[in-house]
Amino acid sequence: MLFRSVNQSLGDTAFREGRPAEAIFFYMEALTQDAKGNAELAATLHSNSEAAYAKLGDHVAALVEAEAVVRLRPEWAKGHARKGLSLLHLYRPKEAQGSYAQAVLLEPTAEGYLVGLRQATEQLMEGKSAFCRRFDADKMKENGNMALKAGDVGLAVASYTMALAMVAPLAQTGNKALQHPFAVYSSSRSQ
Repeated sequence: MLFRSVNQSLGDTAFREGRPAEAIFFYMEALTQDAKGNAELAATLHSNSEAAYAKLGDHVAALVEAEAVVRLRPEWAKGHARKGLSLLHLYRPKEAQGSYAQAVLLEPTAEGYLVGLRQATEQLMEGKSAFCRRFDADKMKENGNMALKAGDVGLAVASYTMALAMVAPLAQTGNKALQHPFAVYSSSRSQ
């Protein structure tokens, strides 16, 4: 069981009650007073601070907190997803895509991480032609196929999710030739 300090509890209450600045104060107090030598608690406090900064719309500070989470607990998918969210809000889609992909690799069935990966990929694809989208999506689908054959389900799911995001706008055109890849990629991901 993870230790919960009084400051952390006060921060959680402030956050739940819509006072993110106050929550950050208590999380920082908990970091300096309670988390010494406890990387798991420190990562949780940085993660909570990231959420509070994001709530305030301060995505630069949120990114700093998310990067601390990833340094402290690189195998915690939530830290990578929080970093992806900050990067997405800072319009850094390539980096956001990488962070969300890492979260999906660690937790392939977390719907929120898949949604974030899709959003980052869509942002990255903005302005690309149908040909480029289809070409990139086909490469990503092949990456997914190779990952699936190798038994790397997380990488396969991430690859198929990115491929779907690349062709989703094409599937809505009514053109059957453009709708076909979307159905194929959806089928592949469901495997």
